[in-house]
Amino acid sequence: MAELAEEVTARALATLRSAGVKIEATPPMVFTGRNLEVTNSRMETVAVPIGIPDGMLVVSIAAREGGA
Repeated sequence: MAELAEEVTARALATLRSAGVKIEATPPMVFTGRNLEVTNSRMETVAVPIGIPDGMLVVSIAAREGGA
């Protein structure tokens, strides 16, 4: 899962940077379990559901504008 997260992140960053978007990123984090909820009111999040043989994988991508 960590490898998949890193691959998705790397491809997304490459696409955004080639489009002229100036972006910084941190290494991806992987959370596993059932009914997880991670919140941060300072971030916009996009959830991408991916069907896999064992069920559903949800990739959540969070971003915020500006510095820390």
